[in-house]
Amino acid sequence: MDTGIKFIEGRLAEDLIFTSNLFPKANRVARTKFDVHRFRKVENSIQTSTDDSHLLKFIHDFVWAIEELDLLIKNIDNSHNSFNKAVRHFKRKQQMVVFALFIKASRCNILRFDELKKILVRLNELGVYPIKGKFGGIGNSKTRLIYSLILVPILNNKTLLFLSLRIKNKHK
Repeated sequence: MDTGIKFIEGRLAEDLIFTSNLFPKANRVARTKFDVHRFRKVENSIQTSTDDSHLLKFIHDFVWAIEELDLLIKNIDNSHNSFNKAVRHFKRKQQMVVFALFIKASRCNILRFDELKKILVRLNELGVYPIKGKFGGIGNSKTRLIYSLILVPILNNKTLLFLSLRIKNKHK
């Protein structure tokens, strides 16, 4: 079946958007217990680069990914018997991306505060900021509690968020 779904060239998180768009089009989905996916840490890769321009692109592409997930949620057939489960899954993915966006922002020295304000307004319009713990998607079983109790309240408080980013930027 040709779905017309393609990887978006030049974007980060394109694999997330590709697979997220593919699942609702599938007639059937199977789950196996095979552990076949591996991440490999490579110096100066997309995930490990500390170059400011790369980090800024990462931040903007993650906003794009959050917007794409929002469109996907809005287009899910609400008469499907797994509608609520699918919406919750994609909202969890959105929260995961928002959290990662803020972590990258804390490492970026060229993100301007007016630019961050615009991003926060857009995330708020999409209903993903402040971060809502009820959807999950933040951290793993070992880090979830710490992130939820310490980092998420800081990220959700604009004053603390701006202050923490300003302090980080002054000391680099």
